[in-house]
Amino acid sequence: TYKLMKKLLLPLLILLAYTSEAQFQFTPFYLDADTNSGYLPDYGHTKPYNFAVADDKLFFTATTEAMGSELWVTDGTQSGTHITKDIWPGKVSARLSWEGAILNNRYYFTAHDSAHSDEIWVSDGTQAGTYLVKDIILNNPSSPSSYVPLNNKILFCAYTYKAPLTCCRELYSTDGTSSGTSVVKQIYGGYGYYGSLPSKLTLLNNIGYFYANDSFHGRELWRTDGTAAGTQLVKDITPGIMSTSFSGFKSALGKVYFGIHDTSKTELWVTDGTAAGTQSIKILEQKPYPDLPVFIAENKGYIYFTLRQYLWITDGTSQGTKIVTDKNGQQVALTSPAAQTKVIYNNKLYFANSSRIYVTDGTAVGTYVAVDLNLKQIFNSINYMTVYSDYFFFKAEDTNGHAYLWCTDGTAANTRIVQPPGSNRNDPLHYNLGMAVFDSVLYFAAAFDNNATELWSLRDTVKYPIHGVGVTEPMQVVNDLEVYPNPSDGHFTVKVDKGLKGDCQLTVYDITGKVIDSYPVRETIELNLSGCAPGGYILHLTSGKNTATRKILVE
Repeated sequence: TYKLMKKLLLPLLILLAYTSEAQFQFTPFYLDADTNSGYLPDYGHTKPYNFAVADDKLFFTATTEAMGSELWVTDGTQSGTHITKDIWPGKVSARLSWEGAILNNRYYFTAHDSAHSDEIWVSDGTQAGTYLVKDIILNNPSSPSSYVPLNNKILFCAYTYKAPLTCCRELYSTDGTSSGTSVVKQIYGGYGYYGSLPSKLTLLNNIGYFYANDSFHGRELWRTDGTAAGTQLVKDITPGIMSTSFSGFKSALGKVYFGIHDTSKTELWVTDGTAAGTQSIKILEQKPYPDLPVFIAENKGYIYFTLRQYLWITDGTSQGTKIVTDKNGQQVALTSPAAQTKVIYNNKLYFANSSRIYVTDGTAVGTYVAVDLNLKQIFNSINYMTVYSDYFFFKAEDTNGHAYLWCTDGTAANTRIVQPPGSNRNDPLHYNLGMAVFDSVLYFAAAFDNNATELWSLRDTVKYPIHGVGVTEPMQVVNDLEVYPNPSDGHFTVKVDKGLKGDCQLTVYDITGKVIDSYPVRETIELNLSGCAPGGYILHLTSGKNTATRKILVE
């Protein structure tokens, strides 16, 4: 089936956005030849999602009529884009997990085949290299989850049988072989179905932190180096057999941060891996039904998190932990789920609230609405913010439920829908569930043409030009291209490498790839963009086999 599918792949279509000089190049990868006869609602869509970036390949899940939902891989070429293995042969799907981890250029994940329930699998991107690592529980699912690479192994949580025939969930590790897959430590000392229930695995300095219940201390904070001796209780925060209610972890600023709550309050805590170094930073709120913080980002010595969707910031101290407000003193909230609606871009945090994109540097004066999509069209949701090249991309959905690919440099003037030329679809990102950057290219699911939802890629050809096409020598990057002042009011001075020879040209593009102006290259060039709208622009220098690109900002 694998060979047949490769033969059925349609010829690769490359579309340049807007003009032959445009900045973004779109490429579709048709995974299922049977889906290209037209658009059928919720049928015939391969719907690629759940991307995992390895060293030289990108793993993802996709669905075809012939093989169901299975694990696929691409190296960025048509010939290198294929199913890894039909894990459950035929049209039945392999029930791949959303969770997974990369170690040594291989992808570890959970799958279900015709002979085994949910168990741990691994893939190197080839059919022979995609296999069941171990059937942990015969005839029953061990349901592995929380994959984390640690000390050249993969840590994960799974169910196991403990005599007498009691099923418990414990911490496992694997080196990718059946014999090298085993319980790290039997943490739970009592009897019962649940076991220690380890969860929320996170890493700091080659140590894994997680929550677990040993039946003597309740559910508390633990640490592990991947060995039984190195797996220990850090601190019994709620003394005795009572459990502590934890949030997720955030590994940042050299420590691990987390939230806890009881019946009356929510607190921010920190640990350095020792009992003495595990302590409360600040009480965040005192309410009868407390919430838990959700950590979303670290930037420039600060950690951002939300509590009841409102944005907070901390530097790890009590006085440095506070609610973020705008210049009017109003609290700002993130659209839930916060993890999909934020991004660190140009050393600031951008986040979505309904149709608006806020930006913050953690101060009131630096917190404001950067972009309001409702000033352009009526939109009500923003998701999957992803930094690529000099911009960040996101999916936005209008009030009719139609979703589009957007691009911005953080300014209202340079925020717009991007799509291939000639695309007239009014809902191209309907089935999109995320984006990934691999090998200087953005990958995502879309239906830009008359076909169903397939894998698409987008390349910024200004910053990442495709070399070796129609030339005998590779392009060389010119480092001696100076632009100042930058940002400016529109007047820039450009100094060019004296050694450039031949037919030299400096071209100015806007964010859409439209040519604003071009200049013959001299040692010094004075640019006047004072008549242009504020926002980001691209300078692209070409001279024979030399090239250089710089981003400039008109204020």
